Amino acid sequence: MKAKNFLGLFLVCVLTVSSFTSCIDDVPVNRDWGTVCAVYYPLWENFNMNNIRGDLMTDLLLSFAEIDDSDHVSLVLTDFEPKVSYVEALSNRYPDLRISLSIGGSSERTEDFKAMSADSSLRSKFVSNVKQFLSDHLYITGIDIDWEYPKKDTEISNYINLLKDLRAMLAGFEKQTKRAYRLTTALPPDRDDLMKRMTEIAEPLDAINIMLYDFAGGWSSETGHNSPFAGKPSIKSGVQSYLDSGVPAEKLILGMAFYGYYWKGCIEENTTNGLGVSVPRESRTVSMISYKEIGQKLNLAAWEQYWDDEAQCPYMYNPAEKSFISYTDVKEINLITAYAKKKELGGVMAWEYTQNNTKKELLSAMYKGMFD
Repeated sequence: MKAKNFLGLFLVCVLTVSSFTSCIDDVPVNRDWGTVCAVYYPLWENFNMNNIRGDLMTDLLLSFAEIDDSDHVSLVLTDFEPKVSYVEALSNRYPDLRISLSIGGSSERTEDFKAMSADSSLRSKFVSNVKQFLSDHLYITGIDIDWEYPKKDTEISNYINLLKDLRAMLAGFEKQTKRAYRLTTALPPDRDDLMKRMTEIAEPLDAINIMLYDFAGGWSSETGHNSPFAGKPSIKSGVQSYLDSGVPAEKLILGMAFYGYYWKGCIEENTTNGLGVSVPRESRTVSMISYKEIGQKLNLAAWEQYWDDEAQCPYMYNPAEKSFISYTDVKEINLITAYAKKKELGGVMAWEYTQNNTKKELLSAMYKGMFD
C-alpha cells in the first residue's frame, strides 16, 4: 500500500515538474527595446575599455566583421578577435548594455553580399555561421547588416530574404537561450528603389539605422553641410521619407555624425563665409575630420564659427586658408533628439565613438537629450 502511495506521489511530482518546465519554455522573451541610444565603434581603432562610457548608451555596435571573399559565407573577424576579452569585460562592467556585431560596412563588401544572398544554400551557410558566432560569444546579443547597398530589384529581394532568414534563426536561438536578440540594418535616406520596398525590408527587423550624414563631401562640386538638420536633403527630410514609406516610427533609429568634412581650396565668391562655394577638383582637398579635431580648431582665432539658420547646423570658415568645415555640435544634437522624441522614433545612433572628444560632449548630449 505504501509502495502504491509512493508511486502515485512520484508520478504527480513528475507531471508537476514537466508542466512547470513546459510553462517556462512557453514564457516569451522580453523584446521591448525601450528608447535606443546607439553608437558604432570601429574595431580597427584602439579598443580602450576604460574609455568607453557604457552608461551613456543603450547599444554598442562593433564594426565590422567582413564576409570571406572566397566562400562568401564565412565571417572574417580579424579586427574583432584581438578584442574578445575586452568586449566581454565591457559587457560584464555594463550588464544592461546591448552589444551587436555589425557585418559589412563598405562598398567593398557588396559583391560578397550579392553572391551569398542570391543563393539559398549560401544564405543558409552564412546564417549558420552567424549563429555559431553568437553561440561562441553569448555577450553579443545583436546582428547589424551593413550592406552598402543592394540596388537592383533582384538584389533587394535577396537582401530581404537574407533578413528573413536571420530573423528566423534568431527566433529559434532566442527560445534556446531565453535571451532577446536584436536584428538591425543600416541604410541611407535617399534611395528611391529601397524606399519602394521599405515595409518589406522593415518587417523582419527590430530597427533601421538611418545614416543621415554624408549629404555633402569630396564628391560634391561645392561646399555643403555633412548632416544638416533641416532643409532638403536633411535629417528631417530623410526621416520623413521613411515614415512616408510606411515604416513604424518605433523601428526607425535616427543616425547622426560625430565627424565633419574639412574642405581646403575654396574660392570665396560671395558673403556665404565658405558655404555653398565652388571648389575646383584640381585645386581642392576634402577630408573627414573628427569632432575632437574640430574642437582644437574652434579655439584658434583664424577660424570663424557660424550657424546656418535654414539648415539649423553649424559650420566654420578660415578666410586666410580658404578652408571650410561642416560638422555637428551640441546645439544641433539638442534639436535632433527633441525631433526624435517628437516623432516617437525608436531612438538615435551615431557614427562613430572614437571621433568624439575626451569629454564625450556629443555622446552626453545625445544620451541626455533622449532620456532627460
